This record gives sequence, structure tokens and C-alpha cells, in this order.
Amino acid sequence: MKWLLALGAVLLGACSAPEPESPPAEEPRDPSILELESELAEQLVTAPTRRTELRRTIRLPASVELDRLRLSHIDSTTRARVLEVRVQLGDRVEVGTPLADLMSPHFTRGQVDFLSALAERELQRHAVERARELVEAEVISRAELERRRAELFRAETAVTSHRSHLELLGMAARDINEVESSRSILTEVTVYSPTSGTVIERLVHRDRSAIVRARSPCSTTCSRWTRRSITVPLVGE
Repeated sequence: MKWLLALGAVLLGACSAPEPESPPAEEPRDPSILELESELAEQLVTAPTRRTELRRTIRLPASVELDRLRLSHIDSTTRARVLEVRVQLGDRVEVGTPLADLMSPHFTRGQVDFLSALAERELQRHAVERARELVEAEVISRAELERRRAELFRAETAVTSHRSHLELLGMAARDINEVESSRSILTEVTVYSPTSGTVIERLVHRDRSAIVRARSPCSTTCSRWTRRSITVPLVGE
């Protein structure tokens, strides 16, 4: 009997052996976390987060046109011969940039009249100074002094008039001042750019036979892709 009980205990112990432990369940992965391999991680560049503006480039068919409100025309106010054109198409010019050199008898006559007016003004200034001294010495009357002052006024008015005439012909103020200071005539007159921009048209060549006609349209300036454009004015015959 005891033998049977021992055998039953052995069999019961064999049947109740512990089951093998199951591996622990994996925790769910966060989809916002990205795991990189070592080779890819070495190429990754990180930076602090910041607020920025995202833009997209949209390509659409279009055309570029000249801005007529920024158009500058340069023409000659008198008939002249073109001696040299100093700019090329596409050149960027600023205010006062030399564009071309011209020669005309109208410029010469205008300078001669201007120099004559300057000489007359100097003569009348000396006459007034001399008359003032004579009045103080009681040699001449004050009426004579006033007459000479009137002559000086007319001479100064003539200088202003001839200067304005040269400006209307197209001479720059710097050239007129040079004529006045040197008391000599400039055989060549330079046309300067009145505004900043880009040369987009040139209607005359570097040829001494080219003639500029008075008040003829010569250039068109201005474009939308530049702030302001400019062209050498001058139409060659």
C-alpha cells in the first residue's frame, strides 16, 4: 500500500511541473520617435526649433514690358555732329555720366555771345567802381553813378540770358562754368545723363559723319526690371 502511495505522489509531482516563463510583452512604440541607423545618424544635422515663413515658388507664363512712367528721352535741341558715343547698350549710368560728345556751330556762337556778355559785365563793374570814387571826390554827379549802375544791371541780365541760352542748347552747368572761368570756347560739348538707369537703346554709331537733328526723338528709356533706364539720345542721318 505504501508502495502505491509513493508511486502516485511521483506521478502527481510529474504532472504538476511548472510551465516555462513567456517573454515580457513589448511596450507600444511612439510613432513620433524616429530611430535611425548609425550611418544615417552621422549625416543628420539638427538645429533649434524656430518660427519661420514657408514660401512656394509658382511659375506662370508672363512677359516683361517697359515701364512708361520711368522712361527718359534724351535728344539734341540743335543740329550737331556726333564726335563720340561713350556708352554701350546695357551700360549702367548715373546722373552726370557722359553719354556723347557733340560739335555744332550753335554751341560756338552761344559761347561767343556768353563770353562777350561776361566781358561787358566786367567793364561795367569797373565803371561803377570808378564812378563811385569820382562821386566821393565830387568830380561827377550822383546821376552819372546811377546811369552806370543801370548799364551794369543790363550787362548782368545779358549774362544770365546767354547762360540760359546755352542751357537750352544742351550744355551742362559744369561746362558753362568752365567756359566762364577759363574765358575760352569749348569746341566739343558733352551730353550727360540726366538720371540714373540702364542704356536700353542707342540710335547713333561712333561715326564722325553722324548728324543729330534738332528736336528729333532719339532714345527711349526705362524698363520694369530696372529702377530706371536710359538711352543715348541722338538720331544719325
